[in-house]
Amino acid sequence: KIKSLGFEGTPVRWFDSYLSGREQVVELKQNLEGTERVGRSRPLAIKRGVPQGSVLGPVLFVLFTADLPKYLGNKSYPIMYADDTVLVTSSKSAEDLDIQTFISVSMAQQYCSNNDLVFNAAKTKYLASGRLEDNLTEPPDLQRVNTVKHLGLVLDQSLSWNDHIDHLCSRLSTAIFALKRIKAVGTPEAVKAAYYALFEAHVRYGITLWGGSSGRNLHRVMVLQKRALRIMSGLQPQESC
Repeated sequence: KIKSLGFEGTPVRWFDSYLSGREQVVELKQNLEGTERVGRSRPLAIKRGVPQGSVLGPVLFVLFTADLPKYLGNKSYPIMYADDTVLVTSSKSAEDLDIQTFISVSMAQQYCSNNDLVFNAAKTKYLASGRLEDNLTEPPDLQRVNTVKHLGLVLDQSLSWNDHIDHLCSRLSTAIFALKRIKAVGTPEAVKAAYYALFEAHVRYGITLWGGSSGRNLHRVMVLQKRALRIMSGLQPQESC
């Protein structure tokens, strides 16, 4: 697969050296009457996978699965980030959408099988959105849900962002509590750093998407934003900011 992506020569040999020659053992410890015994299995060669916790692990996984979109063809549109993948299918007909979804999921499962990857059905969710959602049938062994969390964003079937705002406001409320504690014992610089790390970072994340939500949702975020600013500025709850 490395070669199919355009790598050749020294880079290929480097990756081969990095991934080959690895072994694994199983170690068991047993404590009998105060005496600890250790048993080890014979080393077995590792012929697949990447070193756990390695810096190159995520990069190699991305390279390894880079051909998934080509494998799926026009059956669905995959959105991939590291080992998190979403398959998006669309159609004007409920029957056709059911078929396209079933084929896409089946092809994804086959792709995993062909490449020695594990398709985790327990973590795979089915979210339907649009006017046809009541007429759709989820693929076998997949759980249909009303909301799903993807890369920190909570998506709901009506794309209202209500559930995401609930989740966001909960995190912002926790951040406000932390700001109060830091304000009481810390320096202004520490409070400001905490605000950027614990509050504003969550507000900014995905705002280009959920920022088009309803006025009610945006008002909820604004109320918490002002509360945080009052804490930082030492203003009373009813003072304007």
